[in-house]
Amino acid sequence: MRRQTAGQQPVKTGALTILLVVMSICLAALAVLSLTTAAADRKLAERSGETTRTTYALELAGQQWLAQLDALLLEAGDQSPADLQALAAQRLDGQLRWEGKTLVATLGDQGERQLQLTVELTGGKTRYRVRGWQVITPWEGGGPQGGLWDGQS
Repeated sequence: MRRQTAGQQPVKTGALTILLVVMSICLAALAVLSLTTAAADRKLAERSGETTRTTYALELAGQQWLAQLDALLLEAGDQSPADLQALAAQRLDGQLRWEGKTLVATLGDQGERQLQLTVELTGGKTRYRVRGWQVITPWEGGGPQGGLWDGQS
């Protein structure tokens, strides 16, 4: 049996122990949340970096394509539109679509981000004018929409 000396109270450790256990549980929960957030931030940074790399690669491909087009138009001179279209189909990269005097080219891999260039052939000294330069992400509809309302009642 413990002996109490005059004026001293016994130390009660029950409340202090419960407080320390609760604090330890809270700190462990915050540590887990911190690790989860760090992992999510890392994944997001990797996706952002990949998107940036893809965008810069598409920009480079677009500049190279314009250089090819410029060289082709300089070499072609005053050829007929049909001859120019055939020559462009042979020598230019990407998917080409003609709309009158406008050439629409899509550069990049199918299913990923692509660069869509719209170039109007003007002839003369300037040869062409860039009307559109857009990075696009192709989407093929018809698949499940992830539980979203399709707009029909």
